[in-house]
Amino acid sequence: MYQFQSDRNYATSNFTLHNAAGHPLRRATLNIAIKSICKRANINKDTNTYMLRHTHVSLLAEADVPLLEIAERVGHKNDKTTVAVYLHVTKNMKKRTSEKLHEKLTQILENN
Repeated sequence: MYQFQSDRNYATSNFTLHNAAGHPLRRATLNIAIKSICKRANINKDTNTYMLRHTHVSLLAEADVPLLEIAERVGHKNDKTTVAVYLHVTKNMKKRTSEKLHEKLTQILENN
């Protein structure tokens, strides 16, 4: 729990975005907030909660968070749903994979 939540006596919750009682925020409420933030940031793109959720999953994947933990965090019963719907390979992940392979091959060549 964050300090501002503690200061305002928020209920403990497993939801990432929740109200003071610990209940999840309504999708319509979140969409209004997202659109308002984007407008203030001069982002002229149609935005919604799905885009936020997808970005959330992608950032977790890029941070090497284990797949099962991501699936649990977004409420999927198994990781197959997470993989099928959300987990595309990002440019950063592809770059890191290439770098890891390069490191490994360099290591092998230097040891021979």
